[in-house]
Amino acid sequence: MDNDEARAAADGRYGRSGITAILLAFAVIATYGTGVIAVFLDGIQAHFGLDYAQLGLFLTLGTAGSLASLTLIGPLSQTLGLRRLLLISFGGVALAFLVLGLGRSLMLFCAGLLLLGIFRTSMSTCVPAYLVRIYPELKRRMLSVSLVSGSIPGIAYPLLAQYLLTTVTADRHDFAWVLHVPFLTCGVIVLLMPLSLRGVLPKTPVPADGKGTGRISWRAFTRPRALGLFLLLAVHASADGSLCSWYPKFMHAQQLPLPLSPGVVLSLMSVAYMLSRLGLAFLPEKYLQRLLLVVPGPLGAGLVLIGIWSGDPLLICVCYPLGAFFWSLEYPPLLSEMADRAGDHFASWLAAGFLMCALFQAAAVNLIAQIGQTTGDLRLGVSAAVLGFALFGLGSYLSGLGKR
Repeated sequence: MDNDEARAAADGRYGRSGITAILLAFAVIATYGTGVIAVFLDGIQAHFGLDYAQLGLFLTLGTAGSLASLTLIGPLSQTLGLRRLLLISFGGVALAFLVLGLGRSLMLFCAGLLLLGIFRTSMSTCVPAYLVRIYPELKRRMLSVSLVSGSIPGIAYPLLAQYLLTTVTADRHDFAWVLHVPFLTCGVIVLLMPLSLRGVLPKTPVPADGKGTGRISWRAFTRPRALGLFLLLAVHASADGSLCSWYPKFMHAQQLPLPLSPGVVLSLMSVAYMLSRLGLAFLPEKYLQRLLLVVPGPLGAGLVLIGIWSGDPLLICVCYPLGAFFWSLEYPPLLSEMADRAGDHFASWLAAGFLMCALFQAAAVNLIAQIGQTTGDLRLGVSAAVLGFALFGLGSYLSGLGKR
């Protein structure tokens, strides 16, 4: 299918740019909770009476939901179509938010996190796959734009969470209020997406020859090249997710007069992600592909390790965002490599890769918890997570990924 056919197929009421803006705006709201749970972790621990090991299990509930979701996304995207699955995913996120907002008990809150993992994973898979399908000539650029929009929640929501915690300290609200009410509010807003936009989002373009529209065999995911891409994706995502989950707790555990709060540090990390990926969005397709896959991970990992082990309050706060600026550059090129190989089965490939990511991240989050429980020193655990970025660069180099 040529680019003109793709544009014509995507020209609904708002055109391609309007569709992109609508999807990404709702996706920003639907990702409330990014960084919030990590900022609230001390309060959640006291609120529900959890120890380190139980916190590790609590943090993997979303991952458990992701595992359930990722086994179905590939087949469902082929039977229902990306558009319909996208609408269902937004509706499911809204339901999860409502459960989190209304459920004041530990069991209900855990059920909400499980539901959120199921449907937000599906949404996060379908949005970039949908955009790549309607912009087939600009894969890396659209993936970068999608990831830039994903940085906005990471900037805003930790700052919001930090502000809400100050209202608890000032006795204006109790912790239960700041934990539940924002989820309820976002749930009502996200519910408008599938209700109001059902007739607006066009179906994604289908190749004229029908190539790539049938079911994909599981054997396609077991080939060495595909497994290598999934493994690199999982190493990056598990290092990123587990570090983001535990770094605020690590900062609190240092018992130092830190110049920046954990919420601000997480927000700065997301600013770094946004800036780096905005830069990528303006680069020509495939420009510096090999360099971007090999160098940023080890460089970013080295910076964060310096901060973790320096014992200096300022370095603890600034080295994490600085390191994130570099390793965030490796992710869009990896996804574009996957999109090139997957063709119109990109959603299925993403689901398979994210399935491995969920397994790795669950293991990484609980490994950090066990190291912290055993040694009482979270520096060891978060350092193990950071080394994943160095492994990514090494794996990209040895595999020859990014060579033309």
